[in-house]
Amino acid sequence: MNIRKKFNEQRIAAATAKSPLGAPQFMGMQNVGKGSNSIEEVRKYIKNQRRNKGYALTIPTGTSQFNLDLSGSARVWLGFIISIPQAPPANPVLFPQAVSFTLNNEIIIDSVHTQLFTNYANDSEYFEQNRPLSGKDDITFSFQNSNPPVTIYLNVYYI
Repeated sequence: MNIRKKFNEQRIAAATAKSPLGAPQFMGMQNVGKGSNSIEEVRKYIKNQRRNKGYALTIPTGTSQFNLDLSGSARVWLGFIISIPQAPPANPVLFPQAVSFTLNNEIIIDSVHTQLFTNYANDSEYFEQNRPLSGKDDITFSFQNSNPPVTIYLNVYYI
């Protein structure tokens, strides 16, 4: 078979969402017949997958507050992790001295050293706090920093 012809067929198939190779057009439809997932079952499975959203926050000297926005479809807050780009070992002097976290007026973390919520102090992928979300949530992180301004990376996990 001519390679150029095969490439053009694949390019056209990708543009028209049809596959000459017989690949399924919807994920999860590989097993046609008994035991295969319906499109609704696959959508439900995808809807319940963990999602991540990252924020780069520049923490000035003094007290600062950041309001986070998540997707309106977010239903469960799973947790977060903080990282600061620096070479190991982590220097605690570079971290803001305290972080506070409120979710819908519930104080979940109140003035705890920021380094405790990094991968240096946590064996898990993230620091876990399971809380329900409504889609119109008030998510606030506050920092107290007596050091020079520093940029931290906050990664939040939700469903």
